[in-house]
Amino acid sequence: MKGPDGNELFRNIQVGLACSVCVAAGRGSECEHNQDAIPPWKSREKFDMVKALYGDRKDLLMRESMGIVTEDQTSLFRVQWVDAYIAAVTHIVSPRPSFILVACDPNGGGDSNMALVSCTFIRGSMVVVGLDYHAVRGHDEIEVLLMAHVHALQAAYPDMWIIFVGESNLGQEADHMKHMLRYEPTVYSVMEGGLAGVRTTGKRKELYAMELCKFLSQSAIQHTGDELVVANPLKSGTVAEKRAAAQTEFRKQLLAFRKIVLHSQTGRSEARISYTGKSQGAQDDIIITATIAAYWGVQFLTRRIPGIPYDRYDEPPSARH
Repeated sequence: MKGPDGNELFRNIQVGLACSVCVAAGRGSECEHNQDAIPPWKSREKFDMVKALYGDRKDLLMRESMGIVTEDQTSLFRVQWVDAYIAAVTHIVSPRPSFILVACDPNGGGDSNMALVSCTFIRGSMVVVGLDYHAVRGHDEIEVLLMAHVHALQAAYPDMWIIFVGESNLGQEADHMKHMLRYEPTVYSVMEGGLAGVRTTGKRKELYAMELCKFLSQSAIQHTGDELVVANPLKSGTVAEKRAAAQTEFRKQLLAFRKIVLHSQTGRSEARISYTGKSQGAQDDIIITATIAAYWGVQFLTRRIPGIPYDRYDEPPSARH
């Protein structure tokens, strides 16, 4: 937890049997460098017996007996995949892709965040180029955050189209955002069924999650590092601080995102599957938006969205003027 000034409220001290070098190398369960830290009421022989009892469950051994923080085993995305993404920094050079897809999950009020995740696709990999989130209040703050993000992308990538995909909900925020973007000549807003934005059903949530899972599991997702567009004017701090906070929050939400199977209590119906990262006050708005970006980015790239004049977006905007 952090206070209003951004400083941690508690001092954290981690004590464990695995040294930092072995943990970083992925050999935490095999480390024997801190054996002198075993407390006097435990013996080396008993620890060896505990290791044998855990067998192949190295994650449980490290968490329960060696003091190492491991990922939640219900997480949809493995910690190795997430850390590989964080380490995978790339730069978009010429020839650049023709478009950036901007996905948005409106917050609809309350304590949740409006999130914006922008990405493009290079040689089969998904590249995150922009990331913003904020608990916006009202029409004005929605417009401030949306336009700041879009204008920052346009400044960084003037020769790329922006394809906007908002989640369609009962509050019609996607339609309002389409209206806000109506004078942006390089922006195209995706519609579905005659309405602005795209619908999100239970089945689609699974398709969204599996698309992002595909990119993560195949080490086919990267980000632009210090060039990542983070433009939220509603949040205090330097651009570097906002960028670091956004990446940290994204990583946390990735690791907390879970697939939950809800079995019928009567046995008369099939189990329901839910994908969520919300528990104990945690948020999942960024990760939900990232799954939307992954799925609809692939749909746009493969020209599977009806009604879009794809030929128009094969060449940069400057060629159209």
